[in-house]
Amino acid sequence: MSSLITALGIDRLTAAEQMQLARELLDSLAPEAESPPIPDSQRAELDRRVAAVETKTAKLSTWAEVEARVLARISS
Repeated sequence: MSSLITALGIDRLTAAEQMQLARELLDSLAPEAESPPIPDSQRAELDRRVAAVETKTAKLSTWAEVEARVLARISS
């Protein structure tokens, strides 16, 4: 285990407390972090997908459907 984790006592936190700490650390970076630029092709694809959802023309899947497809792929 990392000496910093031990030195700060993070190893003594519960799993839930560690997750909360991780969220808070990431949130504290957000104002300073610069988002990488999105290429025009990806922005266009995102716009297309948002428009499809908004106009109800997107083919959406439930989690159960996605899970079944993935499990079928990895079991064959």
